[in-house]
Amino acid sequence: MRLLIALLGWSAGSFAADGAAGTAPNVESAAVELDPLVVVAGKIEQPLSEVAAQITVIDADRIARGMVEDTDSLLRYEPGLELETDGTRFGATGVNVRGIGGNRVDIEIDGVPVRDGFAIGAYANAGRVLVETDRIKRMEVLHGPASAMHGSSALGGVLHIATWDPSDLLDRGEGAIHAGLRTGYRGADDSWVGSAIAAAGQGGHGLLAAATFREGHEMDNQAPASIPVDPRDWSSRDYLAKYTYETDAGNRLRLSASQAGREVSTRIRSLLGYGRRFRFTTSLAGRDEDDSRRFSVDYLFSTGGWEQGQIRVLDIRHDTDQFTREERAQAPRPVEIERRFRYGQDLTGAEFSLFRSLDWGGNRHRIGFGAEYLRGDIRERRDGVQTSLEDGSSTPVILGEVMPVRDFPLSRTDE
Repeated sequence: MRLLIALLGWSAGSFAADGAAGTAPNVESAAVELDPLVVVAGKIEQPLSEVAAQITVIDADRIARGMVEDTDSLLRYEPGLELETDGTRFGATGVNVRGIGGNRVDIEIDGVPVRDGFAIGAYANAGRVLVETDRIKRMEVLHGPASAMHGSSALGGVLHIATWDPSDLLDRGEGAIHAGLRTGYRGADDSWVGSAIAAAGQGGHGLLAAATFREGHEMDNQAPASIPVDPRDWSSRDYLAKYTYETDAGNRLRLSASQAGREVSTRIRSLLGYGRRFRFTTSLAGRDEDDSRRFSVDYLFSTGGWEQGQIRVLDIRHDTDQFTREERAQAPRPVEIERRFRYGQDLTGAEFSLFRSLDWGGNRHRIGFGAEYLRGDIRERRDGVQTSLEDGSSTPVILGEVMPVRDFPLSRTDE
């Protein structure tokens, strides 16, 4: 169990700065820019100007203006932020903040953590599952360590993603129902997208349902014809459902359920015949599948002088299944090698936090405390068979390893 206590303080005094003598600002002509509110720094809404750490904020309007269709495009022009990728087969595997990436950047979707990534060798890589860009209402990135509030996984920073609630869509219109359809095409990878979202509300109740489907191919490039391209076919799906209830006192209950999946088939040609590992390889193909399911219940309230309290319960399931077929026809002993990699992580946990403000010593302070518990069950297994192309004999021994094998035992962690 992890106990979090935060003390935040700021002066309540006001400061004034004089310009040129005898001049005053033109109030009517000056544009007023509201200070954005962020939650990633202290787990409670704060004006961005009151946060000492560097924070990048990307909202849905900016995503729409940039015609962003993937996370790579979303972070492309952000200094200090980079999407980690692993070749043409595995694609995006995580986020890098100021040179630190992997599992040392905490990634949360509506306050719910995503799984850790794991990779071994050149044929197995289970990256961190990111959210569909159509679901993003707001993304906040805290640059630098934030382990005091988010645990050891936030050594490099925190990526917090907020998805749409029913009220967010209903507030954009004047009715009790909102519906939207979107389709698009991107020439960079010949991909298509179809997306639908609907929300309805009555009284304090709100419902939201959304679905997005995508399919595409490898990225186009301007390489000479002599350089082989890795053909790639992929498809993805993402579903989201939410129910919210807001009481007369302003307290809010939210239930969220989502499911996402992705299938990728790749024929790797660019590595054939290169290096010690692929010197004798004449054919290499992979098929990768990812599936994630997420369910959470959270209750946001204020009572007894506490300006904000939150209770959250979560349950997450992530599974990766990767299959690789390699043919080494030019080896001294020609063989065909089939490999299979499975990795999964289940997360179950709860969180409780309280925040309040008080005046003391001429300053205004914010006090917060809370507790989190997270249990993780991790499983991993590699299997395979090597078949001779000369006599058809097969063996479970591949490069000295007897398959199947686990790189670590079935594990359970408690935080």
